[in-house]
Amino acid sequence: MLNADTTEYNIIFDQNISKELKYSILNNAIKIFISSNYLFQCNLAEDYNGQLFWKEHNEEIALEFYENYNEDQIKQFVHLPFHLNKTVLCRFGLFKNDDNSFRFIAVLHHALIDGSKFNDFIDCISNLYNKKQLNICDCDIQKKLINEKAKTGWSLLAQHNVESLGFFKTNLGNIDPIDLSFLKLHKLPDTSFNNINEYRFSLKMNDVDSLCREYKISPYLLSMLLFYILIYRHTGQKELAVSYPVMLKGNVTEQVFVSEINTIAMPLLIEDSDTLLSLISKADLFIKQLKVNQKYKHSYLPVYDIASIMNKKIFEVGFIQTNLKDTPFVFGECKTSVNHYYNIDSSGFKLIFELEVKEDEIKFRVKYSNHLDIYLVEKFIKAYQNLFIQVNVLKTISEYNIIDRATYKDIINTWNQTSKDYPDNKTIHGLFEEQVLRTPDNIAVVYEDKELTYKELNQKANQLANYL
Repeated sequence: MLNADTTEYNIIFDQNISKELKYSILNNAIKIFISSNYLFQCNLAEDYNGQLFWKEHNEEIALEFYENYNEDQIKQFVHLPFHLNKTVLCRFGLFKNDDNSFRFIAVLHHALIDGSKFNDFIDCISNLYNKKQLNICDCDIQKKLINEKAKTGWSLLAQHNVESLGFFKTNLGNIDPIDLSFLKLHKLPDTSFNNINEYRFSLKMNDVDSLCREYKISPYLLSMLLFYILIYRHTGQKELAVSYPVMLKGNVTEQVFVSEINTIAMPLLIEDSDTLLSLISKADLFIKQLKVNQKYKHSYLPVYDIASIMNKKIFEVGFIQTNLKDTPFVFGECKTSVNHYYNIDSSGFKLIFELEVKEDEIKFRVKYSNHLDIYLVEKFIKAYQNLFIQVNVLKTISEYNIIDRATYKDIINTWNQTSKDYPDNKTIHGLFEEQVLRTPDNIAVVYEDKELTYKELNQKANQLANYL
C-alpha cells in the first residue's frame, strides 16, 4: 500500500514572494512549525497486520534554497515522490529569481493535511514568520490524541470490516466506470510533467439558495447531483458512481494537523423520468444507509479496501468540496500571490470538479487529465453552467437543455455549413470510389468502438450490392 513512487497525493503550495522576504526568518519559522507539529516529524509504517502507524523520524527539515535555478529543478522538487516508510512527508523550497523576488514552494503529503486545514497551515507559517505565537497543544499531547484516535479507528474497522465490504460490494460492485469517451480520452504517454489541466469558474449562490433552504440540501450536494445529470445526459449510463471525500468521525483536535478524509463513491440509478427531487431522495437514502451506529459508518472503510472489491477506475471521476488554496501567505511587508501552475494536485483523478462555497458564490475548479480534449472539456463545463441556471426540482432530466443558445446556433449555423458543388457528370458512388483510391487507409466511419477505413467501407458496400 505504501507506494514509494506515486506523486498523486503531493499537496503543493506554490506562491510568488517579493524581494523583501528574509530567508533566515522563513527558515526559522519552518523549523519551529515542524518542531511544534508531531506528524511533520514522522513517516508512515505498516505493522504485520497491514495497519498503518506513525513512526517518529530523526531527519531534520530545513528550508532548501535555490539560486540561479532552472525550471527543471522546480519540476524535480515538486515531482519527487515521498518514500512514505523512510522519510518525513514534507519539504520546503525557496527559489530566488533574477529580479531578487522568490518562489516559495511547500510540498506536503496528503496524509499530513486535508482541505479543511489548508488555511490553518498558511496561517501558522505566516504567524511564525511574523513572530506571533502558535495556538497549538504540545507534541506529546498531539501524539497521544492521534494514537488514541487510530487505535479506536482500527478497532471499529475490525468489528465492521466484513459488513462494510459487503455493503460496498452490493452497492458498487457491478457499476461500470464513467465512460469519458465523449471527451475524447486519448491513450497517450505522459510526456509532460504537469499532466493536469485546470479550468476555473464561479456561479452565484442566489441561483440555488432558496432551493437549498426549502429542501434542506447543501449547495455541495445540489451541485454534485447536477453533475450526475450532466454525465448521464452525455453517456446514457443509467448506473453512475462518482467519488467524493468524507470526513472521518470527529477531528482529533482543531489544533492538530492530520488528514482525516476518506474517499468513497455514491451510486445512483438514473432514468429520464427522474427529477432533481427524486435524485435528492436517492442520495439521501444512500447517505443514511452509510450509518451503522453512533460510532461507525461504512464510509470509514479505507478507500484501498473499497477499491479491492470494485473497478478502481470508478475513482477516476470525482466531485469534491474543498479549499481551493487561493489564500496567500502573509510575510511582513512582502507582496505574495498564488502561482497556479504547480498549485494543482490530481490524487489519481482523470476528471474532478472541486468547489468552495464563498458567501454569495460557489467557486469551482475543474482539474482534468491532459489526455482529455481541452475544447470538449470546456464545452462540458459550459453545459454544466447552463444546467445550473436551469435548476428546477420538478423538471425531468430529459427536459434540461444541456447546451446554451450560443452553442446551439454554432452547431446549426456554423458546423452545419457542409454544402459543396459537385461535378454534374459524376455519381455519388463514383465520387466515393475516387476518395477510396486517394485515401484507402483513412478512417471513413466510426460507430462506438468500431472503425472502418475507406477501403474497408468500399468492400462492405460492394458485398452488400452483390448480395442485393
